[in-house]
Amino acid sequence: RVALLLAAITLSSTLVFSVFSAVLSGLGRFDLLGTLELAQVSITSLGLIPIIRSGHGLIAMASWQLSVVLGINLLTMVVCFRIYPDLRCHFRKPERVLLRSLWNLGFYVLVCNGAGQLILYTDNAVVGAFVTAAAVSYYAIAGKMVEYVRTIALSVLRYIMPLASSFGARNQYDRLRQLHLRGTQVVLLITYPIVITLFVRGSTLLRLWIGARFSAEATQVLQVLSVAAAIMLANSSVNGVALALDRQRILAFVT
Repeated sequence: RVALLLAAITLSSTLVFSVFSAVLSGLGRFDLLGTLELAQVSITSLGLIPIIRSGHGLIAMASWQLSVVLGINLLTMVVCFRIYPDLRCHFRKPERVLLRSLWNLGFYVLVCNGAGQLILYTDNAVVGAFVTAAAVSYYAIAGKMVEYVRTIALSVLRYIMPLASSFGARNQYDRLRQLHLRGTQVVLLITYPIVITLFVRGSTLLRLWIGARFSAEATQVLQVLSVAAAIMLANSSVNGVALALDRQRILAFVT
């Protein structure tokens, strides 16, 4: 319970400080965002090694992650104010026009994200309800490997929307089309070698990870999910471009 509480505080602080990351993203300082994110991952990972080796448990790991996240968030805020000196923070009720515009975008983005969660993360519940509880393990292991590929794609796609918004605001639709094309190519160039490896050599990876008995059951599931991932990745940059063009209603409905 303590570890869960610490994890919740970590997430909450990230949500609060994400406004500064958004400002840097809007300014196109993806170099700073990438450096800060890399620093957070590196410091967290390197710090967990001695914690685990010294025999500490979940609470110590969660405490370390909270400390690193808070430190990086504060550093992001400092960097943001340095890059954009005119930035001011006011603790007051937002204007009605701003709330309306946020609602028009946020509601449909929420619907779209919720539908995406239903598509990607309710499969274990379906397997448990209609097959057997034991089958959940085989499916979840294969699904986890494919999820890593989606995470890699999302790390690239997070920069699509701010760039697309910039081009859309300037009516630079030729550059917007190029961004869509190049963004898709970059995602496929990075993820397709991994997807092909999972399809062809997934059985070897599973056997080394969980043993021969489990891998025999999970390999075919992994191959099917790899094909599904390949299809989804080919269309992965559409969401950012659609939101930038104010097409969130259509996007939410289709999703």
